[in-house]
Amino acid sequence: MATFNTSGIEIERKFLIRYPDINLLEKIGAKTEIEQTYLASDDDIARRIRKTTERGVSAYFYCQKQDITPRKRTEEEVLITESKYYELLDEAITGTLKKTRYNIPFLEFNLEIDVYPFWDDRAILEIELSFENEEIQFPNYIEVIGEVTEELLYRNISLARMYVTP
Repeated sequence: MATFNTSGIEIERKFLIRYPDINLLEKIGAKTEIEQTYLASDDDIARRIRKTTERGVSAYFYCQKQDITPRKRTEEEVLITESKYYELLDEAITGTLKKTRYNIPFLEFNLEIDVYPFWDDRAILEIELSFENEEIQFPNYIEVIGEVTEELLYRNISLARMYVTP
């Protein structure tokens, strides 16, 4: 594998939101199709591979994360080749989770809204922060149902296990 292109600490909060206005999101943000698969691991490090497609161009990534607190974790991500991506699929412990991500700039934040094909009434909003207790504001077109940062049920690996056939 190549050298990691991102490495460090990720501070993130996650919110369950009402299904957003997709037409509005497409007008104000960048749209990326994502396919991600979780890989076997011997320890408490979560490993995954991801294919992203934006404007018809695909890129492939390997990532590993380890929790420090419910809101903070180490994250290392590297760009990999398409062939390495397909090779790593042999280590899959979940089916491939598909989602559409909308990156929406709002104030000093980048809101990542993930829309999944198995939900038509809700979505997930993720926001990366500078520190764990940073105050967050939401645009008026987002209806927050509740924070799910600490709920394992809403982690992508859990969604892949619940909604995707391996």
